[in-house]
Amino acid sequence: MHTPASMTVNPGNILPIYDNIRDQWRFRWGHTDFGVIADAETFLPFQLKINGGEILQTWHLVQADGSETWELDIDSMDRVSDDAGTTKWYTWFGTAPIGQEVGCGLYFMVFDTGRNQYFSEMMKLESLSGYENAGLAAGCSDNEVSLGAFDTLGTAITYQSIQQLHTDGITWNEVGSNSYAVPNVGVGPTETYRFRRVVRTAGGSHLTSYFTLFFEVADACSTYLLTPYNVDNWHPSPNRAKITFQNEIDTADVIYSTGYEQWAYLDAYMDYPDDVVENETAIDGNGLTQILSSNVKTRTVFEFPRVPDFWLPVFAYLPFMSEKTIAYDELQGSNDMGGSGICLPGSRRKDITAWGGCRTANTSFLMYPAIPHTP
Repeated sequence: MHTPASMTVNPGNILPIYDNIRDQWRFRWGHTDFGVIADAETFLPFQLKINGGEILQTWHLVQADGSETWELDIDSMDRVSDDAGTTKWYTWFGTAPIGQEVGCGLYFMVFDTGRNQYFSEMMKLESLSGYENAGLAAGCSDNEVSLGAFDTLGTAITYQSIQQLHTDGITWNEVGSNSYAVPNVGVGPTETYRFRRVVRTAGGSHLTSYFTLFFEVADACSTYLLTPYNVDNWHPSPNRAKITFQNEIDTADVIYSTGYEQWAYLDAYMDYPDDVVENETAIDGNGLTQILSSNVKTRTVFEFPRVPDFWLPVFAYLPFMSEKTIAYDELQGSNDMGGSGICLPGSRRKDITAWGGCRTANTSFLMYPAIPHTP
């Protein structure tokens, strides 16, 4: 039995949206653990294209099993209509917090216009926001300094603690969970304490920030100074390749002219095959082979265990995008793909040297998607 391809209402988008929830990948292929990888803080950018006569009335995030629902702010999306007013696009740019704290896991979105409902593909939310940090802020009243949590987090907190360094210089003792009033009982003219804030998030991040607090005992409120001196943040590091692309003009029914940019996180690992030497040869007058030119091709290969079928037509437009980059570790920077596009050999793993405009003289990014199929 062949499973038909889904029909999206927003073709050209990394995050597809359907008019029938049964078009989601989990129903078509039976992969109940699948979701498009997205950041739990900002989701993924997407555009919802609807009939001009419809007006989006509600936008909700729903847990995969339907057990919990969060209402999202429609006004945070950009709206564009065509000249005739027959079509409108609602755009979420994916660059700002979504406005709800949700844990990591599988979720989908539901859009309701009063006439119709639309359903996003399942998202697998992860803690991908590198800016996460566990902070402290200080205030003072009645000559007593108080500390309070001042965090930038991508997901909900599962553990938090304010700890003070013991006088032995080794032991850290908890003095509060998210606030602490520092006793002003010093015998000297000044006091110096060391604190740290420890946070664990639902996204799996372990965040610790260290601070020195100084104040004059006689006038703490005018002299206190809280200074960070170290940060020890650990984030989950799944193998993720990130493809980012945008265009100068609207393309394939996607409105890029508003500054819309798309990206996709792919569950991948990177490999470096041996360099391939390609020689151009000719036979001389003595019947011997002579090398006319030689080209050494270095390739970086990203291999993926599973790539959804709805991404193939999106990636097919990559050679025509005005800007596109690919990164394996964003901390290490990214590579401009230039005109090379991305090489997708289809549903079978095989080596190719050129497809969709991939350059053989430069580094090519070859993807080997293993797309589930039914014979």
